[in-house]
Amino acid sequence: MSNNLRSCLLKVHRDAVALRQLRNGMRTLSFAAENEPLILKKGGGNGLSTSLQRQQRQPWHQLRRSFATTSDNLRIDVATRKHAKDVEKYLNEEFSANEPISRSLGLTKDDACDFFHDLADNGLSHEKYSSVVYDKDRLVALLLCAVKNHAADEAPIPPEIDAEHHDFAEEISKGPYKNRKANQLFTYVYAIEHRQKRLLGDKSKVFKLDILGVHRDYRGFVALSTMLKIRGMPRICSRGLGKKLTERALEIARTDGCQFVATAATAMASQGIFTKMGFQTLYDIPYAVFRENGKAVFQNLHDGCKGGKFMVLRL
Repeated sequence: MSNNLRSCLLKVHRDAVALRQLRNGMRTLSFAAENEPLILKKGGGNGLSTSLQRQQRQPWHQLRRSFATTSDNLRIDVATRKHAKDVEKYLNEEFSANEPISRSLGLTKDDACDFFHDLADNGLSHEKYSSVVYDKDRLVALLLCAVKNHAADEAPIPPEIDAEHHDFAEEISKGPYKNRKANQLFTYVYAIEHRQKRLLGDKSKVFKLDILGVHRDYRGFVALSTMLKIRGMPRICSRGLGKKLTERALEIARTDGCQFVATAATAMASQGIFTKMGFQTLYDIPYAVFRENGKAVFQNLHDGCKGGKFMVLRL
């Protein structure tokens, strides 16, 4: 037997042993009662077996960092005012550093603290529509939502903006915030959302998904069998936190009697989630045409996204 063949067989044997150990120690996903905080529990003792943790030479041991982020208690709660401090900290430190258009501006806490404060307050004040996810005492994901009942809104339908032939310098300069970058964000989101009442109807009740964020260490929870391309392996989590939070929001929207769920999706990841869940894009504003004094405001987005989309799901 050649040395190369012997090495390959030994490697296959080690992998098979380790996979059996992993199967015995795998963590599973479950939910608590409907009227209690959702608990993402993991069974099977201590999760990854001790012997597996010691096998640093296994070819897939680098995946352990992902597993380590799914600790023993991921708790999904209804977001209320008591979460305000954690939510604002998350938005200023984690979300602003990784959300594509915020990152493209080089956003700092001083730039957007007032903007994020208003978003947090809008998503927490009703204390029933938004969700937060904690790993013990650490906020690791959130979905800030609000409801817009157009039947109770006497404001006229705003005039349409022809974004392709419009320069937004005046709107940005007259924005509600003292910081220019915050006004750039505010103006773009407004431009994405300004047709909502016109398109969905002046009597519609719309559930709005305002901010969906998952901490970078908790993204990409997928089936381990998919990652390893091995059939029959148990699953860590069949869906990501972003999708789980969105599914929960849809149920809340239905219960509240909303006809539509709408969102201004500005990142490729969130656009992908919403598309897979049946949302339709009613229109988009490419980043290249959102200009201030002739210059595109958002450039070189790290996720490759080309523009924000106004996406809607009819319930």
